[in-house]
Amino acid sequence: MYCKKCGIKNADEARFCKICGTPLSTTTLASSVFSNTATAASATTPTFAAENEPQPKKKESSRKLFTAVGILLIVLATFTAMIIIILNDQKEKRYEENLKAGHRYLEDEDYEKAAACFNDAIEIDPKQTEPYIGMADIYLVQEEYGKAEKILELAENAADSKSIQKNAVKIANIKKAIRTKKEEASSMANFTWVTEPEIEADDIYYTAMGDDGKHSLNEIYRQFMSPYAIIRKGNSYGLIDLDGNMKGGMDYKSITGWNEQYLLERTEPKYEDIYQNNWTLYYLDTDQEDQIIPAEGLGCGVGFYAYYYSNGLQLAETYLSPQGSLTSAIPLKQLNDILGEDELFEYNWLETLPGSYGIYHDQMVSEFIYDECGSASEGLLAVCQDGKWGYVNEDGETIIPMEYDPNWKQFIPLNGSLDPDTTKDYCYAASNGYVTLCKDEQWELRDLKGNTVISPGIFEKICPVYEDRCWVKKDGKWGVIELTINTEDTNPDEKDKENEQPTDKLMDQAAFQEAVNMEHVLHYLVDDYDGDGTNEAFGITGFVSEGFASEVKIYFVSSDNQITLLKEDTHGNFNGSYESKPNKFIAWEEHANGSGSISYIYGVKSGNAYEPQISGKYGGFGEENGKFRGYTSDFSKGFHDYICSYFEFDERTKEFKSYLE
Repeated sequence: MYCKKCGIKNADEARFCKICGTPLSTTTLASSVFSNTATAASATTPTFAAENEPQPKKKESSRKLFTAVGILLIVLATFTAMIIIILNDQKEKRYEENLKAGHRYLEDEDYEKAAACFNDAIEIDPKQTEPYIGMADIYLVQEEYGKAEKILELAENAADSKSIQKNAVKIANIKKAIRTKKEEASSMANFTWVTEPEIEADDIYYTAMGDDGKHSLNEIYRQFMSPYAIIRKGNSYGLIDLDGNMKGGMDYKSITGWNEQYLLERTEPKYEDIYQNNWTLYYLDTDQEDQIIPAEGLGCGVGFYAYYYSNGLQLAETYLSPQGSLTSAIPLKQLNDILGEDELFEYNWLETLPGSYGIYHDQMVSEFIYDECGSASEGLLAVCQDGKWGYVNEDGETIIPMEYDPNWKQFIPLNGSLDPDTTKDYCYAASNGYVTLCKDEQWELRDLKGNTVISPGIFEKICPVYEDRCWVKKDGKWGVIELTINTEDTNPDEKDKENEQPTDKLMDQAAFQEAVNMEHVLHYLVDDYDGDGTNEAFGITGFVSEGFASEVKIYFVSSDNQITLLKEDTHGNFNGSYESKPNKFIAWEEHANGSGSISYIYGVKSGNAYEPQISGKYGGFGEENGKFRGYTSDFSKGFHDYICSYFEFDERTKEFKSYLE
């Protein structure tokens, strides 16, 4: 027996090594023998080593162990995956159940349960946008618009981008609805009901002013404002006051304006004792406590006169001359020759003249570019181009862009007829500090500066305002509202009280003209453009020819009267002033040689003039339903088309950003 430690041979029966004293055993012996003979055995008898070496058996056991462990891990992974799938299925199922229940409760107007379901759905899967949208719908119905905006903001920050993209249209629609509702809520604060909308009628409106012998024909293309409006039911007409009381019944087949009165024609004649005859023509006599009395002696009329343009302002008259000089702007048409003194004309003479209308105010302030032009009222004139209406001031500056539909379907031209079938589409004049507008059957009310007073869509029709009251149509019936806002400062003839003190410190137009070497000033626009409490100004100089201004320079005047030239050698038209409180802007429309136009926009930031990034990139810049818009040209269809883009103003960056419609 060999010692495993020192390798000395001992007797077979020895228990300890005789040299080192190490305990001996059969295992030790075998190990020692194997150790000493392994090399020789493997060299001479390879089959013996394969049969007696223990190492391959250990490797085989390890492989089996590893295989078993691998199988166990695969089983565990499969089991875990199945558990995860089952849990996800259950999670998705619970999410869908809560989402569906939320919509069901929302439809049933059980908002408390609907909110609980949507909140549970958000807790289960906060990366899906649908439950956030459901919560926004609830807040929208409950008129909690701030919460609706916040929940949508939370959705955009927390939800998955794919889910947001999938529901982008829904989110945009809700945002639009929120804005509309907020505008409606703001509008509702601007009026109270005087007469609830309970009156049934086909229409309520005002008629044209009619000839009164005191004004030229150029000055009476506007409605006759009175405490009484015309009410129509079928083919019957009557008068109704702003308290909802009828005056004389529905006994008339036509009602028109004449000599600052209403002229009424009865459907059936009425016997009048005083004349011993049947009578059909009456008028409302405001000098006799608004009595409707027989009209007589109207055959010769009251006389009339009109102005036209031919190398200057010219007067055409019958036997009646003007009773005074013109005090406001008037619409004119142009003749090549001056009329002779004996050349008479008819009531509709002004309309029958060829060509377009221009605006005259001590001089021509516009070219002859308007298809229609109403008379001046409260500093504004209704103007029309290509079927779309807007309003300009008496200097020809656009206050409300020409993008609206005609809102006066009952305008009767001055053709001497009392027949309501002779009406034409027109636009009401400003009245009592307000302008009524209509676009795509959406009615709205604005003040004389173009600020929204009643948002589009609240009423089905809005009539002109008289003594702060106006007729409106809601849910198919008519009522009267009274406006509750102060419009004193909206009159362009009065100074803006908030800006009186800063305006005194800023140079006036005369000082500006002197500072720019007596250039001809087209516009000098003073306002607090950046909302910092001090006024600045934009001055525009140049010359007007054939409807457009040329050789134009645009200047900026800072609050400390420093003048900066912003643009020069441009031609086109002033596009108007715009506002996104507290910021204000002006826009200049530069004409591009018959291929469209480009809008250049100027504002003020930190007391200095600047151009927003969209300036010079779009044409036809304007405002529409609380948003700003501009057009770009598109020739991809083989013709010149336009693409409209919408923008919102970002107060933080002072830039216009794209608005998702």
